[in-house]
Amino acid sequence: MHEFKTLSGRLIEARRYLTRAARLRDHDPARERWELWLATADGQEEKHVVASRLMPARSGHAVTLILLHDEPVGMFNLDAGYRVNFARAEPALLLRPVDVALVVFGALASIVASAFTGPAIFVLAVPLLALYIPALAAVRLRNRSVLQRQVDRLLDQMQVDHVVRPFRRRS
Repeated sequence: MHEFKTLSGRLIEARRYLTRAARLRDHDPARERWELWLATADGQEEKHVVASRLMPARSGHAVTLILLHDEPVGMFNLDAGYRVNFARAEPALLLRPVDVALVVFGALASIVASAFTGPAIFVLAVPLLALYIPALAAVRLRNRSVLQRQVDRLLDQMQVDHVVRPFRRRS
């Protein structure tokens, strides 16, 4: 279970940036990013960067961000009623270039090690390296789907809280 924080405020500025191509060690291949500046209720200004093509808010809108480790994973626009799950907005990155490099270098290391010690290491390493990528992709897909469902539940609750408000009492 993830621990989320929420941050509500008025959107001061939203800038869209197109970034470079992902490098070998990058975890996020998104080429579009949004830099958001929010003014919170206590007068502070906070900057958050969202790696997504979607942005359901403009400057001046009241928004609530859902943060996981200080990274936005969801947003609810209180003025327009729009919501976006940033974990669901982009395609899943299940395989990273560094994973392929690890398998290639692992295979080369097992060949070198089997030349010195015998074929037992190679016979053991090849099936483990073959199972590494599918197992890693399955774990990442599961973790991402759990995150998406949790953010969806929080966004649903925010929408209910925003729509269902107590009626004013007549005097």
